[in-house]
Amino acid sequence: MINMNNSIKIKNLNKFYGKKHAFKNVNLSIKQDMFGLLGRNGAGKTTLMKTLATLHQRKNGKITICDITD
Repeated sequence: MINMNNSIKIKNLNKFYGKKHAFKNVNLSIKQDMFGLLGRNGAGKTTLMKTLATLHQRKNGKITICDITD
């Protein structure tokens, strides 16, 4: 049986649209279980999820999902 760390870890993640920040210096650790992202319109929730899914490129920062670092 493989012991896998089912978590998402984000360190100092930044995403820009031109000179505008979509998000700045995001640090987040999500363990296995259910979670949700809450925030006002334009807060970067969808952009964060698309960045985690590699549909958007990040400016810098580190993303680790299930012990796999992007």
